[in-house]
Amino acid sequence: MTRFTSILAFLYLSGVAAWSQCVTEKDVNGQVVTNCDVYRLGENYAPSYKRTIYQGTPYLTFPTWLKGTVQLDKGGKELPCLLAYDLVSNTVQCQFDNNPTVSSVTPVAFTVNGLTFTRQMSSVLGVDYQFYTTRLNTGQTTLLKRVSSRLVLGAVANGYDKSVPFQGAYQPKVTYYIRKGDAEPEPTDLSRKSLLAILHDQAEAIGPALSSRALTPERVIQVLSDYDALMAVANRQKPPLSADPVFNQLVHTFIKYPNQAWNSSVYSRIYVGFDINENGQLVNINTLSPPNVGFGFDDAVKQGLRKLSRVNPDYKGTYCLPVAFTYTNTVDKQGTYTPLNVLPAERMANRTLLAEVIIPVQIAKPVTTTREVWGYYP
Repeated sequence: MTRFTSILAFLYLSGVAAWSQCVTEKDVNGQVVTNCDVYRLGENYAPSYKRTIYQGTPYLTFPTWLKGTVQLDKGGKELPCLLAYDLVSNTVQCQFDNNPTVSSVTPVAFTVNGLTFTRQMSSVLGVDYQFYTTRLNTGQTTLLKRVSSRLVLGAVANGYDKSVPFQGAYQPKVTYYIRKGDAEPEPTDLSRKSLLAILHDQAEAIGPALSSRALTPERVIQVLSDYDALMAVANRQKPPLSADPVFNQLVHTFIKYPNQAWNSSVYSRIYVGFDINENGQLVNINTLSPPNVGFGFDDAVKQGLRKLSRVNPDYKGTYCLPVAFTYTNTVDKQGTYTPLNVLPAERMANRTLLAEVIIPVQIAKPVTTTREVWGYYP
């Protein structure tokens, strides 16, 4: 039996201090296993000891330690090291310059076994999502793959030695994300429904060619390439802010169809004006279209925009954002109700008119009437 790595872990379980020393190795049958010597302080601080054996490894690779590089800071150099990536704790450990000391690091990116892993961060909000992904394709819109693992406790059959079952097993898990430009990665299960929800702005063009079955990563990559081509054409006629993936993602995240509106079977189009100052802050948010009191459309848009704490300061200017709340009732089978009223150009006060944002709702209940609401100018 040849040992490749050792792990020292400190635990605190049910109010009892415990620590373990674990070794990941191949047993005599060639299986990758993790042996842990667990020490506890029980009642009256009496120490106890137990040996446990788990199937598999918490690490990305076996052998655990491989030559790789880490980039500690954005724009920094890639530093060579012996590297181990723990999929359970999502931590990266390095040994630099043949130094036996193990350092836990949180790099912007690291490369091991020919794969580059990138830590996901929002370029607008500065949020660190603390997980690493590999990029499966190039282009503006990318498919990202995350590999994680968890230890599942419980007896696991040992195919080679039935008298010594494993006390648990490390179960790897693969998760996929789609990322538009610098926007936050959005999880996807590679289904048609998931893809069309994320790629909503080209769903009508992409949808007919998608199977209802789960898609392969290779098929999704092809879809993303088609999506980028469609968006390149569509964005030519849009103001730069409307073509920004981060702005679009946040708008669709924060603006919701008001409950009182869809309960009343009404739909509407709202125009909201706002300014972006030199710091990228949205200020002077106000309704330009006639208010439709009692349904919440105006407030839904304004409250949503107030949650956009900051955008790229390069977009400094004065804007008008149209938002169409569309209504579909699957019971009446009349298709989607889309608002018809539009704001006259003179009421936009020379603002830059952005591309319309569509906020859909779909319900299934009998209703007597469905109508568009559009208030009166003060």
